[in-house]
Amino acid sequence: MGVFFDEVDGAIWVRGNDYKASFSADAMSFIPFLGSDAPRNFPVTFRVDGVEAGGESLPVGRGHAVRQDKQITIDHGSIAEIYEVAPGQVEQRFRFDRSPGMGDAVVRLKLTTELEAVEQARWRDPLFERSRRRAVRSR
Repeated sequence: MGVFFDEVDGAIWVRGNDYKASFSADAMSFIPFLGSDAPRNFPVTFRVDGVEAGGESLPVGRGHAVRQDKQITIDHGSIAEIYEVAPGQVEQRFRFDRSPGMGDAVVRLKLTTELEAVEQARWRDPLFERSRRRAVRSR
């Protein structure tokens, strides 16, 4: 199967094999398919909550989601969120328009979901699930 796109009320929607996702001016929501008997959708929403470089805060403006082929970019001014969509996944990256200077670059994300975070001895990445249905692995 492929990836399907639509635009509704200023948001870009994507449907993959086992997920759908929306990209708006200030957030990306990933909605995993939890089975046809799931009571409703359980989105995992990511928002850029702050950016620091070299110990100093950088401005984060309200973005605008733009699609080019299978890449969606939300530009916040000092930083851009870049999402590569594929039939089985969405990959998130960040790009600084100019070098943030010396020191560490820190991007703080606010993650909102009703899914339960599950500790995995084998995996270091968080796993979110609902009623033992594996839903989202964040890497």
